Amino acid sequence: MKVKTLLIDVGNSRVKWAVLDKSHLCSGKAFSYKEQQIEPLFDAYWKTLSGITDVIVSNVGGLEIAEHIEGWCSKQWKANSHFVRPKSHAYGVTNSYQNPQQLGVDRWVCLVAAREMGERATCIIDCGTAVTIDALNGEGKHLGGMIAPGIQLMKRALLNNTSDISEAGDNPECFLGQCTADAVQNGAIHSVAGLIERAARELNKQYKEDFLLVLTGGDAEQIQKQLNCDVRLVADLALRGLVVITRDQSK
Repeated sequence: MKVKTLLIDVGNSRVKWAVLDKSHLCSGKAFSYKEQQIEPLFDAYWKTLSGITDVIVSNVGGLEIAEHIEGWCSKQWKANSHFVRPKSHAYGVTNSYQNPQQLGVDRWVCLVAAREMGERATCIIDCGTAVTIDALNGEGKHLGGMIAPGIQLMKRALLNNTSDISEAGDNPECFLGQCTADAVQNGAIHSVAGLIERAARELNKQYKEDFLLVLTGGDAEQIQKQLNCDVRLVADLALRGLVVITRDQSK
């Protein structure tokens, strides 16, 4: 019987997934789950999958969604769900946190994936609900990171906490917005772009290494267009990290 593993990356607002069939990774369509019943979404996206024997999960969505995943996968395929936890040292990566499990598992699996891409200094920028920036030196040591609000979170903060801003636009082509909606959108997107460019400069200056910038997450393509520095876009970085972990567990 063929061994197929369902890889699941649960973010703050979206679920990204793929099926690993031996060495072949087939990514599925990501879906949003906030303010929706989650199990009907599993039915819609996963019920047609067959032969799933294992489920490997990176989850920052909380305990409730973890329980739904575990129960649904057990009922559908009698498959065990394995939830990844950050470690102090594994897969060539040394965690910088004194308490390793306090590092977000989404950040951990991206660090694992980055290390697998090559033994060089890397800065991973995940542009989702939050923007996380993590640096990995050429020896695989996690140097630490930063967390900031993502584009949508910045926009919602303005919309929810001001009286005269009632909408947000989607026109980053013009640097200065000529209506309030575009001004809000551009302020958010250029704030993120500026943070990334500042991080890149400071890393190269402080650590004297040539950092590869790797961009991932739902807003990565939008952010990439606004950057004045070279970046590598890897949309499925977290899933690639889960592949590394899955292969190690199968040895």
